Amino acid sequence: MRYLRLLFHMIRYKSALVLVLFMTLSSLIHDPVISHVFKWQTLIMAVALVLVYACATCINDLADWKIDRVNLKGHADRPLVTGEGSRKDLIILGIIAAMVAISLALLINPIAVIVVLLGLVLNAAYSLRPLRISHRPILTPFYLALCYVLVAYLAGFAVVFAAELQFNWLYLSAFYFLFLARISLKDFRDRKGDALAGKPTLILKYGKTAVCMLSSTAVAVGSILLMMAVNRPYLQVVVGGFAVCLLVIEYRLYRSRSELHELLSVGYSARVGNGISFALLGTLVLEASGAATSDIVIFYASLVLLYAWMVWDYVKHPESFYFGKKKVV
Repeated sequence: MRYLRLLFHMIRYKSALVLVLFMTLSSLIHDPVISHVFKWQTLIMAVALVLVYACATCINDLADWKIDRVNLKGHADRPLVTGEGSRKDLIILGIIAAMVAISLALLINPIAVIVVLLGLVLNAAYSLRPLRISHRPILTPFYLALCYVLVAYLAGFAVVFAAELQFNWLYLSAFYFLFLARISLKDFRDRKGDALAGKPTLILKYGKTAVCMLSSTAVAVGSILLMMAVNRPYLQVVVGGFAVCLLVIEYRLYRSRSELHELLSVGYSARVGNGISFALLGTLVLEASGAATSDIVIFYASLVLLYAWMVWDYVKHPESFYFGKKKVV
């Protein structure tokens, strides 16, 4: 039970869900049959993918525990910070998670095994010497996007693999740049601890302007590539609308002089980015299910109204949001 509780903390469900979302999108992109979403192979691959991520968080927490004591003090999902787990516990959990992930992949096919091994190697190289990509500020966001998007996308392809399937590079490129826009903003939250620990990050070494420019450029490139990939006018309009919202948020992030306002913008950019993924997932699921045009219209209308209200509230009423006990003012 103790290790199961630690595993629950190390999974960090928000990030794990992003991986599963990319995996599901990939499987539907390569073979748009709704039954694939409910295959036992899909479930097993999703569990293996989450375990690969849990192994990665164990390694990263072991490498960065001093920094986390400043940046993430009191966070329940950091056992080394809260004292709920020891370094030995995380080493054991990481090894078990990796072994189980490989074993599950063996039940699917050789490609799934390669994907799991690739994920384990990439994530280990991110945190551990001699490469330790997490301390190479220019490479970090590009490398992390690779760890998240490439591994999950290949996992989805592995689930539906057949000799006649053609790998879709355009979708992979679009997802990569859109996630790059998101992950390049992650160090806004961690500046204090990174600076105290002497960890070089993109924002500490090159400044806020460089990070905002990188993220905004990635939004534009990723959105254009995705609109080319979807090849559906109605979905292209929705993706374009989300892209405009993201660029507005990026501009407000760049102009902000308050740390809390910056964190608000970073959080909202992630939410709007998720909206693009949900729009695509909903479209693929509805089309694969043979939904009527009216159902697709209702789905888009609901999604657009929800996110339009969310962004409007973000722009007009930032004072209504809190981070912990701190009010955004």
